[in-house]
Amino acid sequence: MKVAFLSVLVLGSCSGPVRPEDSKESRSKPVTSRQAEVPAKVFSCEEVLLAMVKSGNLKVLQDFPEAVLRIDEVSEQKVVIQLYNKDISDRTGQVRQVENTVGWLEFFPGSGKLMDITADPESPVEVHYDTTILSGHDLFKSCGISKHSGPEKQRQNNGTLDSQWSGSYHFSAHNRDGQETAFDIIITTADDITVQYTDSGERPQVFRNIRATAMGTDKIRIPFNPQAEEMGTIYLQKSDNSYLISGSPVYFINPGNEGFPLQKIR
Repeated sequence: MKVAFLSVLVLGSCSGPVRPEDSKESRSKPVTSRQAEVPAKVFSCEEVLLAMVKSGNLKVLQDFPEAVLRIDEVSEQKVVIQLYNKDISDRTGQVRQVENTVGWLEFFPGSGKLMDITADPESPVEVHYDTTILSGHDLFKSCGISKHSGPEKQRQNNGTLDSQWSGSYHFSAHNRDGQETAFDIIITTADDITVQYTDSGERPQVFRNIRATAMGTDKIRIPFNPQAEEMGTIYLQKSDNSYLISGSPVYFINPGNEGFPLQKIR
């Protein structure tokens, strides 16, 4: 009986190699002639512009290679770009991170020209960059730039902004000393925004009739206090059903956080 059992075992092992299609695992997975294509990463307006700027011959980047890019204004004709450097300052008696503007640029989507206006906006200097970076990127779409001009189209764009952003928003946070910074924002239309700003527990300041600037399809810029420059500017960003607030007044609450959750009340 042992000899007979051994013969059966040997015959079974000599029946040939197991083919992939015979295995249980291979039957449960379809065999394809090529791997599934991975969707290409979609780059933001800021990411594409930063790559363009850093590939160019901009002299300021020799002194500030770690400069950060921020879109200051978007219109149908051009995109205004701010370059700034993050530094440490103790002028107020407290060590804190500050932003120092190091350059200003203008990008014209229609012609593809990038101009340096840091020294003199009236005498811009063209920046030569790697134009192949634009291949495969629709800056008109990612930066929220309309390809059509005219007052009627501009009214349509403002209407889209109004319907998406209209409402009341609230944000508050405390710094390490327990002082509160708060924003209460009412967006009626793109040209009619009210901001109540409480800085480090001080008396609230109210700014009215503020105009927002679109920075793509899901982000707006609100310069509520132009005299304070970047310390008087906030940015609102929408992601699905949630919102974020960012900008220098928010950043310095707890340096290192680029944005905080923003509550939309209604």
